[in-house]
Amino acid sequence: MSASLKLLGTMYTDEKRDQVLALLKASGGHVQNTCEAAGIRRSTFYNWVKQYPEFGEMVTEIVEGAIDNVEAAVYRDALSGNVTAQMYYLNNRARHRGYGQHGLFGGDNGGVKRIIIMEMPENPMFTDMAPEYLELAPGESSQEQKE
Repeated sequence: MSASLKLLGTMYTDEKRDQVLALLKASGGHVQNTCEAAGIRRSTFYNWVKQYPEFGEMVTEIVEGAIDNVEAAVYRDALSGNVTAQMYYLNNRARHRGYGQHGLFGGDNGGVKRIIIMEMPENPMFTDMAPEYLELAPGESSQEQKE
């Protein structure tokens, strides 16, 4: 598409489009940083998204790719034992199992609803192994659970 249209003082050209998309990808989908680096206004950027459907689709693809990358990093951190990443992942991806509905692992009264202690295999290649876990009810100690 070799269209040229003056929008708020900035010409939309193939070269400018390619520059903006490259900057958007390099910034991880951060629109403000992209616009500043490209020398265009945010309003111009969003006008281009509306005016040029192909541009809008490419922008969406870049932004979704950045989200996928961060999501994968959180998942890797969760599997490596990062408790904060585990809680974040479960609170956002396991709502259908009850996580995240009352805050971070919180119960109706603000107390802990469930604690899961997971023993992960040392070798990540054993992905078919189900982790062993112990669930504790509120007020129950791990010693009581074993008896």
